Amino acid sequence: MTPVNTCVFFAAMDSMERGRVDPGAIRGEIRDKLGRTLLAGYTLWPLAHLVGFRFVPSHLRIAYINAVVVGWTAILSTLKSGGAASSGGRAEGRAGKKHE
Repeated sequence: MTPVNTCVFFAAMDSMERGRVDPGAIRGEIRDKLGRTLLAGYTLWPLAHLVGFRFVPSHLRIAYINAVVVGWTAILSTLKSGGAASSGGRAEGRAGKKHE
C-alpha cells in the first residue's frame, strides 16, 4: 500500500503546485523520487516501531509516534522538493514564472 499512497501524494502535490494535472510531469516526478522516498520510509518506520515497542512505555507510544510523524513529514517534504541541495534553483525558477 505504501507505494500506491506515495504515488498519490506526489501526483496530488504536483497537480496542486502546477494548478493543473500534467501526467507527464507526474510520471517523471514519481520515477525520480519514488525509490528514495520508499527507501526512507522503509528505513524509518521499522526502526521507529522497534524503538517504540521496545523502549517507550505503552502510555507514551501515541505521543512518540506522533513525534516521529512530524519528523517523517519533514523528510517527505524535503524529498518532494528535491532535497536541500537542489531545491533552491527549482523553487526560484517556479516562483519566477509565477510572478512574470
